[in-house]
Amino acid sequence: ISKVQFINYLEPIHGILAVLNSKTIVFTPVINKFDWQPIEFGIERVKAYNPYRHHFQHNGIEIWAQGLTRSHLYAFKDLEKRGELLSLLKGSGLNDLKDLLPGLQEEWSQGRISNFEYLMYLNASASRSFNDFSAYPVFPWLINDFSSTGYSLILN
Repeated sequence: ISKVQFINYLEPIHGILAVLNSKTIVFTPVINKFDWQPIEFGIERVKAYNPYRHHFQHNGIEIWAQGLTRSHLYAFKDLEKRGELLSLLKGSGLNDLKDLLPGLQEEWSQGRISNFEYLMYLNASASRSFNDFSAYPVFPWLINDFSSTGYSLILN
């Protein structure tokens, strides 16, 4: 059991994150400000996770799981508890996102995943998330006019 903040695009939700019987993750909000119910999902439903750097501190975990509408980003107050959850996820046979990058690079270079998907994996592995406005994903500008000597960002 650990005090965490559920980081989302509106505002952080303070709550308690618990792992029950090493099989189920439960987040319970402390204040029912948004009429939130506890969020519960089994570790077997976790598709991926990423140790996350929130506010320049290695104190978070972002989790993608089947049945969730979006990834869940938790910032821990107790780094030891964060480490315990990371160990549990790794011990469950899951790889963190950084372990998947070499294979994803190969899939991207072979055209099996789109540029957008690849950039999203790169952003996520760099602790950038749609849940965190302070570290929102970045995408490069695409320039397709290589003959001009200058560029204008104003549309005609």
